[in-house]
Amino acid sequence: MLHGERVDSGEMKYAVMLEIQTTLPSRCAGVIISPKHILTAAHCFITKNECRRGKPGKGNLSTPKKMPVWVHYGGTCVNVAKGGKCPNSKLAKKTKALHIIVPNRYFASKCRSGDLAIVETSERLDKDAKLIEYACIPSETTKMQKQLTSAGYGYDRERIN
Repeated sequence: MLHGERVDSGEMKYAVMLEIQTTLPSRCAGVIISPKHILTAAHCFITKNECRRGKPGKGNLSTPKKMPVWVHYGGTCVNVAKGGKCPNSKLAKKTKALHIIVPNRYFASKCRSGDLAIVETSERLDKDAKLIEYACIPSETTKMQKQLTSAGYGYDRERIN
């Protein structure tokens, strides 16, 4: 979705949806930044208790065994519920997250700054002229434009087919 409107296949080729399968499943958006890496928000993976403690809980965030994460990419429709009705022509592909890296700065700030995470995928997301592209990451000298475009996955209850 872009500005609350559906997008055509290939319009937002760098956008992905992360499906985080925990006790309380959630979803987050991200962008493809390399063949095996997604940039997203750290808060997608970190609990409030971990923020208060200023460090991750049990386990290692770089091996999400207790946090299975699916990366949906290369399409404009994701079946997140059983019996989903995405047409095959719009259905996103999916791959598992292999590692999730959250910078120490996020924990040190008790989750008040540095809300970034890098997700490494188990498979390569190779560029595809029609469906997959890598987002451009600015350098320190890049001048920011006045307009920023963001995209994510969602739905409009009134316009479900």
